[in-house]
Amino acid sequence: MEEIWKDIKGYEDIYQVSNLGNVKRINYFDKQNKDKYKNQEKRLVFINLNGYYRVVLSKCGINKNYFVHRLVAQAFIPNPENKPFINHINGTKTDNKVENLEWCTAKENTQHARNTGLFTEEMITRKKGKNNWASKKVNQYDLNGKFIRQWECVRDVLRELKIDNTSIYKCCKGIRKTAGGFIWKYEKQKNNMVRI
Repeated sequence: MEEIWKDIKGYEDIYQVSNLGNVKRINYFDKQNKDKYKNQEKRLVFINLNGYYRVVLSKCGINKNYFVHRLVAQAFIPNPENKPFINHINGTKTDNKVENLEWCTAKENTQHARNTGLFTEEMITRKKGKNNWASKKVNQYDLNGKFIRQWECVRDVLRELKIDNTSIYKCCKGIRKTAGGFIWKYEKQKNNMVRI
């Protein structure tokens, strides 16, 4: 299949997305040759903690994160019914080719996940705390970055230390620096940005 590129809405002449699920920056400033702009591809994507490709786009000094599959769908797939979600037809979160994507409702997305076995019964029953399928271990650090303890889930911290779980989630996602006088990070939280 031939790769077709289109400008990303709001980032025209800066970033483009392709029908194969690639994102590139064009006409970027070369720091080594400060007087020239290069008309070359500069690609940067990363996989988030849920396994989806995301990309950081920058304009006027403001960085924003976007799901790559959403950028592909917005550029290449009409959405006359104004459906809010995008389904990966083959169930592979990293396959962002246009033929693998479709607009859908939340109900259609959930039904597709059940039909393809992406949801297990345990996921559907929504168990709470560390027994929840989406639960993540959380590491607690003091304000100097020294490791204190690992928790099975954020709800355990709430129960024992009475620290607001929303603040801990925000800390783990990098929105806040601290919560309850501590630094919090998901287990194995790392910078998993991958240049392509």
